[in-house]
Amino acid sequence: MVKKFTSTVAGGAIFISITGLLSKGLGFFREILFASFFGLQKEFDIYLVGAVLPLTINVIIYYLAQNYLIPAYNNILKSNPEKSDSFIHLNLYLFTAAGILISVLLYFLSNIIVDFYLFQAEIYTKHTASNIFRIFLITIPLQSAISVLSAYMHIKFEFRFPAYSQLILNASFLVFLLILIGDLGIYVIPVGYAISSVFQLGFLVLNTKIIYQSKELFSLLRNLRYYLPKALILIILIETIGQLYLLIDRYFYSLVPTGGIAALNYAQITFHLPLSILSVALATVLFPRFSNFISKNSFDELRKSLEESIRINIVLFIPITFILIFFGDLVLKILFERGKFSATDTIITSNVLFYFSISLIFYSIYSVFNKMLYSLGLIKHLLLITIVGILLKVLLNYIFVGDYLQDGLALSSSISYMFFFLASYLLVEKKLSMNKSMNFLYEIIFCSFSAIVAIYIADFIISFMPGDIIFSVLKLLLFIFIFSTNLYLVDHSSIKTFLKVLSIAAEGKKYEFDK
Repeated sequence: MVKKFTSTVAGGAIFISITGLLSKGLGFFREILFASFFGLQKEFDIYLVGAVLPLTINVIIYYLAQNYLIPAYNNILKSNPEKSDSFIHLNLYLFTAAGILISVLLYFLSNIIVDFYLFQAEIYTKHTASNIFRIFLITIPLQSAISVLSAYMHIKFEFRFPAYSQLILNASFLVFLLILIGDLGIYVIPVGYAISSVFQLGFLVLNTKIIYQSKELFSLLRNLRYYLPKALILIILIETIGQLYLLIDRYFYSLVPTGGIAALNYAQITFHLPLSILSVALATVLFPRFSNFISKNSFDELRKSLEESIRINIVLFIPITFILIFFGDLVLKILFERGKFSATDTIITSNVLFYFSISLIFYSIYSVFNKMLYSLGLIKHLLLITIVGILLKVLLNYIFVGDYLQDGLALSSSISYMFFFLASYLLVEKKLSMNKSMNFLYEIIFCSFSAIVAIYIADFIISFMPGDIIFSVLKLLLFIFIFSTNLYLVDHSSIKTFLKVLSIAAEGKKYEFDK
């Protein structure tokens, strides 16, 4: 079947990766400004505590919409296609109404929530955190509507509009940040994000082909039972529990030194950047494919798609892992070390980044397994994995934070990420009877060995040169070049896939997905 380039797995993933790169680039520039203006100072720690719950709720709602709406819509389209539009209408209304209700409830509980996290803080700190918390509550209903519209566009394989909307969010936020930071100080972050969310929602509304008929609201509510899957409660639990990492870490605010939470934040942002651009992009494109293959009982195509995505993940994330481990201080120095973000701040943050980075390859593969488990309907299994993983995180936080401070919080996250990978891998392997066909240990060993060789060769060449930052950057570039060249010379299958898709994109041809 001939598909548009952006509607194929490879083409869609590349498009989302490119637009994601632009969007995350803007977002990273925003974080660079944060680092320059605030560094690892207490004021930024307060912001991180005040913002964590509303932003976590926004993320939960987004992933809930993705993991609930896409498979449910496909099922309704198969059995009752005439109800599919009503299903989207209903969820748009319900998600937005739920967002408003959550915001109002949390507004009245704001002081209690802030006191829970800042129980040892002075009054000024609590007051600032409460104000930030309340401003961010405005974004919950906005992001609820955005989540439904984005999921709908993914269902229609119109990946470009949600990607563009993220660009609009980050670009407009940057404008407000640069203009208002002198007047608003730390409050520019919640105010700018709220206004930018309005722009993002407006863009999606204008470009979504949905006929808004508010008069249908009551008839849709009467038919609610036709649309809500039995697994909805389980999905809500999974998405809620899976997003508790930041909430848990912020609770240890009083047990780490000033700037510890900020260092954890910058390290997490750096760690999640390649995941959000590459791995999440691939997983987002694969999820509708997985659901489609399963509905058609095309398990051979399902296995093939899964295996290819895992191989690509390994080839991409092994070198990125080595970069963050061996060049983490250089990466942070280039990104953040200016203004109030000092050389000491770089050292503190690079130590945290090291502990995150050891789990990068495993977490990237888990992002694909997660979509597969949803598509296979293994919701209860995924819930159990999520609960055990988060309990492991809490336990390890208490064990490590006393001796390792913010480094211990990062290490506990990495260990739980590895658990997610192992548990989901064993479950998917058993469910799909993959056996030897999904034995990707060879790929990991081969790519790791290639990365080690590239590191040593680059280090040997640069050892004859001065030890300043320019030659450190050159060493990093040499590592990337040597690693990529080695894959090309051995004719690695993933290189063939990338070259083929890039060639098709450059020539403006269409991509035959089934071939």
